[in-house]
Amino acid sequence: MSQIKLSHIHVGAPHFRSKLLHARNNGYTQSIIMNEFLDFPIQNSSNINIKYSFENETNNIYKLEVSDDYPNGFEYILSSGSNNPINFGYQRDGHNSDEDTSEFGTGTKQAAVAMSHKFTIITKIQEDKYYKIVLDFREMQNVEDVNESYNPTMFTSITKEEYNQIHPYEHGSTLILEEITTDQKYVADQKSFIDNCKMNIADTYRKILDKNASLNILVNNERIVPSVCYFKMPICQPFNAERAIIVKKNTVDGNKIILEFNEKDHTMRMYNSDTMKYSKIKTKREIKELLDLNNYYETGLIDNDHNIAKINGTGTQFIPNNQTNERKLPRGNINVYKSDRYHGTKITEHSNGVKNFVYIELSFKSKSLGKDLGANYNKTINLNKDNTIINALIKSCKDMTTKLEYDTSTCKSVKIYNIALEYGIEVASDKIPTEIKEQHRKEQSMNPVVEEPYVVEEPDVDVVEEPNVVEEPDVVKEPDVVEEPDVDVVEEPNVVEEPDVDVVEEPEPSTDPSPLTEEDADEDEDNDSVSSILTDVTPIIIHMGPGTQTRMKKGQIENVFQKIKSIIIDSTITNRKLFEIKASNCIAEMLHEFANHNTRIPEYVYDLAVSNGFDANTTIYLNKVENRVPMDYVPGGSKMAKFMWDYMKSEYDSLELEEEEEEEVM
Repeated sequence: MSQIKLSHIHVGAPHFRSKLLHARNNGYTQSIIMNEFLDFPIQNSSNINIKYSFENETNNIYKLEVSDDYPNGFEYILSSGSNNPINFGYQRDGHNSDEDTSEFGTGTKQAAVAMSHKFTIITKIQEDKYYKIVLDFREMQNVEDVNESYNPTMFTSITKEEYNQIHPYEHGSTLILEEITTDQKYVADQKSFIDNCKMNIADTYRKILDKNASLNILVNNERIVPSVCYFKMPICQPFNAERAIIVKKNTVDGNKIILEFNEKDHTMRMYNSDTMKYSKIKTKREIKELLDLNNYYETGLIDNDHNIAKINGTGTQFIPNNQTNERKLPRGNINVYKSDRYHGTKITEHSNGVKNFVYIELSFKSKSLGKDLGANYNKTINLNKDNTIINALIKSCKDMTTKLEYDTSTCKSVKIYNIALEYGIEVASDKIPTEIKEQHRKEQSMNPVVEEPYVVEEPDVDVVEEPNVVEEPDVVKEPDVVEEPDVDVVEEPNVVEEPDVDVVEEPEPSTDPSPLTEEDADEDEDNDSVSSILTDVTPIIIHMGPGTQTRMKKGQIENVFQKIKSIIIDSTITNRKLFEIKASNCIAEMLHEFANHNTRIPEYVYDLAVSNGFDANTTIYLNKVENRVPMDYVPGGSKMAKFMWDYMKSEYDSLELEEEEEEEVM
């Protein structure tokens, strides 16, 4: 068969219609679309204003406006070909930079086509020139000429007054999307839609917003606040972990040598692609030899000359249940960040819930690494490709997850629990390890006196146990016991002449159920036991890093509650009502420690505390610590210590003096 030789063949470019079909059938969501509009201005602007307009009757979106104050505007709008930002193959220097989020030069246009039939750009460029560009996608897809089909349907200069009527800032650009497509315009509830939009921006750009506090982003006049960073939460910080990923080039075959470096203990592991596991490198010399090799990825290094990526993890198990969302538990999934921008999540499968509270992040900058990890034009990275670098990264993440997982039935949970207590973290009853709960039960059964502090309604108990009431000597208060005829005549007939001595020195009275005698008996048995805690209310000063923290134990708090009650019921104290108000406010602040001590307490909380009264407030507090033993530190200790210093100063000073005397003796 003879072949026909062709001297020339004209393939041509795809018509705009093909771009339109591609964009509208590629899974664009409102979140992806919004992120495409924000990727450039969020790194180059100080202010961004987003406004959705809705139809009153249907709630459907009919217009979206995104404005920024980037000083240069669409600076290359007068350029031709691929140098023009409206071109679907737009190329600029930043697309090759690891510092720039944009990579393919098509995101904004694809997002506009996916969401609307009409796209308008209002911009100011250098030399105070103002332009309006309109792309009517319906008209463009009907243009016959392929090249002409990509051109705007309107390109005109406008006056400064026309610019200011639309654009809210002195400079920058406004993008307007109208005639919203059927797939994108439907909204069930406007408030929920705006809330979801804000949440998406707060999550996607959390790291950028954290680093640039002056960046102001509004969505329908509501400012964006970055989402919570687990690594900065005091309740998670003790469990923070980090690994650096280093990729070197093998001098023999040029393949990747993947290393994992633990910066905390300066250990290194190497990944074996055959076994899909890491093995520890044992000698410092071998580590040095590996680090001296050339980097496989030449650009996009993090922190030093070796790290190409970082893996960070922490445990969120002690965050109060009322601050967590069951549907958004981290579950050990891998959250991928490139250049501080969230790009997707790798879902990891687990057989049980022990990894539910493990949060993992993979961070990197290199666009070359991003391509190996599966980055695509709409900036989604989900690690679903099958290659050596992805397998190694997933293995590192899973190993970290295993170290951070929390299962209350295991011995490891006891170590994590003890770390939490050491840092003053309140542990909910359902997060207490089984072994610790069993210890508590045994201690309570062996030391029934633990329940004694709850016997607070008998006035005799309060008066007798409070020998050091403010400004009232012990001798003055003691006769109150003697004056009760029923107690002296019936229960202690043979000690009427010396009431003080007999009550204190009676070691094991079989017929007198006086709580005072029971506590004295316990103290005689063991001065270092739980009951000794109940009589020592000196706050403990703990040194943490460069500062200190004031703490108190459960037994101390209970003892102070009883002291406060005895003052409140003492009719000889003229300002006891004001004292009760101050004490109730103190407990409100202590209860606030169970929720979020970093937020301001609303004024109405203080009003409720005063209205409830001291007894009701103490009941609420003690119910929250009912699973603690007297030796445990409990939330609010610093608040109680300050209250003692402000309103029970003489008692507090005496305790400090006693502590100093003990230290001198030692």
